[in-house]
Parts: sequence; C-alpha cells; structure tokens
Amino acid sequence: FPSHDTSVNAEKVNDIQALYGKKVAVFKNGHIAKHLAADHPKIILYRVDIAEEALDALMTGKVDAYIGNDSTIQFF
Repeated sequence: FPSHDTSVNAEKVNDIQALYGKKVAVFKNGHIAKHLAADHPKIILYRVDIAEEALDALMTGKVDAYIGNDSTIQFF
C-alpha cells in the first residue's frame, strides 16, 4: 500500500502480515477493504464511513490500526 499509511500505536507498519489477527479500520466502500477481505482474510476489518470515525476508533482502542492516506492522518 505505497500510497496509504498503516498505523498501529502511531507506528508505521511495512509488512501487511503484521496486521494478521488485528482489527483494522478501513473505509467500508473503499478498494482497500475489498482487497484486504479478498487477499488477507486474517485481518479483521472494522468498516467505517469517514476518516474521523476510523481515527476515533484507533484513539479509543476499538481498532489496532487504520489504513488511510497520509494527509488525513496528518490532519488529525
């Protein structure tokens, strides 16, 4: 996911397999959710509508990681 940032406890994750068994926030209708569901079923998807919902879930511990774009993550 070169154009997307994956954060776990404010650390960047470079290996997708590091997310296996973790709950990850993704946009419910986005291409990343479809790709992860098809190719990485060991990742538990937490589907959200907006970035604020994903980041709130990350900050409150509902999810272990969020996959989104750099500008959204830096904004919050």
